[in-house]
Amino acid sequence: MFKNKILNWIFIVFMFVLVSYRLVELHCFPDSRVIAQSKRQYWLQVPFSASRGNIVDRNSIILALSIPTYSCFADPSLWNDEDTIKLKKYLSSEGEKKLKNKKNKFLWLFRKLDENKAEEIKAQNISGLHWCIENARLYPNNFLLNQVIGFCDNEGFGLSGIEFIMNDILYIPSGLRFYGKSFSGNNLEFSKIKNKSELNSVKLSLDSKMQYYVENILEQEAISNNAKWGAVVCIEVKTGAIRSMASWPYYNLNNRYEITNTKFFINNAIGRTYEPGSTLKPIICGIALDKGIIKKDTSFFCPQKMKIADGYISDHSANGILDLKGVIVKSSNVGMAQIGKSIKPSEMYNSLCEWGFGKALSLELNGVEEGLIASPELWRGVIPANIAIGQGLAVTPLQLVTAISAIANEGVLLQPYLVYEAMDTSGRVVYRGEKRILRNVLSRQNALWISNAMREVVTSGTGKSANSQLVEVAGKTGTAEVAGHGSYLEGKWVSSFVGFWPWKSPMYAMIVIIGEPSKGKYYGAEVAAPVFRRIVEETWEFTYGKDKIL
Repeated sequence: MFKNKILNWIFIVFMFVLVSYRLVELHCFPDSRVIAQSKRQYWLQVPFSASRGNIVDRNSIILALSIPTYSCFADPSLWNDEDTIKLKKYLSSEGEKKLKNKKNKFLWLFRKLDENKAEEIKAQNISGLHWCIENARLYPNNFLLNQVIGFCDNEGFGLSGIEFIMNDILYIPSGLRFYGKSFSGNNLEFSKIKNKSELNSVKLSLDSKMQYYVENILEQEAISNNAKWGAVVCIEVKTGAIRSMASWPYYNLNNRYEITNTKFFINNAIGRTYEPGSTLKPIICGIALDKGIIKKDTSFFCPQKMKIADGYISDHSANGILDLKGVIVKSSNVGMAQIGKSIKPSEMYNSLCEWGFGKALSLELNGVEEGLIASPELWRGVIPANIAIGQGLAVTPLQLVTAISAIANEGVLLQPYLVYEAMDTSGRVVYRGEKRILRNVLSRQNALWISNAMREVVTSGTGKSANSQLVEVAGKTGTAEVAGHGSYLEGKWVSSFVGFWPWKSPMYAMIVIIGEPSKGKYYGAEVAAPVFRRIVEETWEFTYGKDKIL
C-alpha cells in the first residue's frame, strides 16, 4: 500500500516536470513557424490628428474648418518589397528608401488624401497598407486672409496667425488608435476615438467680403506698379475692431509648399517696419498744438530749402508763408522741420510713445513688431527736424492707422483687436475682444481741427486723387525713402496714404501702402491715394449702395 503511494507521487512529479519543461521550451525556445505567425499578430499605437474648432468672420462665414481625409501607414519590417513596385508612381524616393529599412515598425506613407486619391491607391490591393481617417485643415477661400488666419502642422497644431495664437481654444490634442492583425492577417482596429460633435470656435472682427475687395485691389495695384510688397489695414474708429487686414504677396493656405516659403512669413501689416514720411505730419502737429508750442494761426516761412542744424530740409518748390493748415495741406517739409526743432526731444519722444509708437501693440497675432524710435539723447543736430517729417524712425502700418484713428475719434486712442469672441463647446464665451480706451492723446478741439486740415489735403492738397464723390474722405499722403546699410537706397520708395471716412462722422480709418514700386511712379499721391479711393468706394457701395452719399 505504502509502495503504491510512492509510485503515484513519483508519477505526479514526473508529469509536472515534463509539463514544466514543455512550457519552458514553448515560451523560451518557440518553433520558427510560431515566431513567423506571431509577427502577423501585433499591436500598433498610431497617433492621429483630430478636429480643430472653426474660425469664422464677423458674419459667421467659415474661414477655416476641419474635414475628414484618408491616411495610410505600413510596417516596413513586414513589408513585401514586391508591393513597392505597385506604389512606385505614388511614392517619393525617400519613401521607397524608408520602406527598405526593416528595422522600422511604423511609417506613414500617405497623409490626408482626398477620397478619390485614396480609392485609387486602395485599388492596388496591397495587404501591407493600413488605412485610417484623419482630420485635415481646410481653408475654403484659399488665399483670403492668409497671413491673419495662419496655418497648422500635419498633426493639427497651430503654427502661425490666429491658428497659433488661439491654439489653446481651437486645438484638440491628437488621439491614439490601436491596430492589430487577426490570425488570418486581417486588419483590426481595437479602439476608436470619436471627435466631439460640437467644437470650440473663434469669431474674428474681420469682414470677409470687405477683405475680398481689399485683397483684389491691393494685388492689382501692387502688380501694376511692380511693387515688392503691400499692406492695407482698416479699423473701426469708434471701437478699435479691425475690419480688414491684407499683406501682399499672398499665399495659398491649402498649399503646403507655399506655406513653407519664407518670403510669405512676414505679415506686412504688423511685422514690417518702414519710415512713415509725411503720413506722420498730422500727428506731429497734434503733439505741438496740445503742448502749446504752436498755435493754429502760427505762420512759417517755407523756402524750397532750409538749413537746420547740421543738415538741410527741402521741399519740391518754395511755398512762401504758410499757416499751420497750409503746412499740412501742402505737406511742407520745411514748415514741419521748424515745428520739429521747437519741441524738446524728450517731449517729442514721450508723446510719440503715448501715441503707440516704439512699442508693440497688443493684438491677437504673432509677429507684431515694435517699430523703432531712438532714445531722445541721440536726437542731435537735424534729427528732431527729420522726425517731424517722418524720417529717422520706423513704424508698422497698424501703429500708424491706430494713431490716425485717434484723430478721427476726437483724440481718443483705442486698443485695436482682431478676435470678436471665442467660444467653448457649450457655447460659453471664453474670450471677447471689445472696445478698450488706451488714453486721450489729443484734445477734442485740436483733433477736430486736424481732421478739417486732413479733409483739405484731399479736396485741394496733395491727396486729391483720394477724393471720392461717393463719401467724404480725409487723409494724408506719404512718400518715404527706404533705409538700408546706413543710408537711403537709391530709387527705393514707400508710397502710402492714410485717412478716414465719412469725414464729418468717421466710421473707418485705413492705411494703404505700396512698398517699393518700380514702374516710374512712387509718390503717395499718385500710387497709394488712388488705391485708397478704390477701396473706399467699392466697399461703401456693397455696404450701403451707390445712392447713399456722405
